[in-house]
Amino acid sequence: TDMRRIAVFTLGPYVNRASESEIEEFVQAFTDYAVTVYEDRLSRYAGQTMRVTGSNDRAEDDSVVNAIVYTPNDAIDPNTLSINVAFRVREDADGNAIVIDMQVEGIWIAVSQRADFTSYLQQNNGSVPALSNSLQRQAERILSGDGN
Repeated sequence: TDMRRIAVFTLGPYVNRASESEIEEFVQAFTDYAVTVYEDRLSRYAGQTMRVTGSNDRAEDDSVVNAIVYTPNDAIDPNTLSINVAFRVREDADGNAIVIDMQVEGIWIAVSQRADFTSYLQQNNGSVPALSNSLQRQAERILSGDGN
């Protein structure tokens, strides 16, 4: 994944108000937060299988790959819960495919985080450093087992 690209996207218009050092601190805080959250949440799906069901090209360098995550029991019992996921994949400057967003049951994560972060920034005078500190604290709580 291109964590810098995703982090900058999640800041929305506030990226234009932040200094380069504030953006770099935010990118690091966002990366730590995202890795912690995703590792925690994805570990809950251990033993499940992902099956790609198709893809849609949005542009020459922009595709959405659709998949279903299911437990091994899904093959036996079709009523077992499965999860629809999608990955937005773009090419980086070197032409490599990178994930820039993930959709779970219709909700795009980066888009959702952007809305959450915009709300936080609106309530905190647009302070990107305050958001960075908040993300670091949340990651630390998850790592310590206090903040799922």
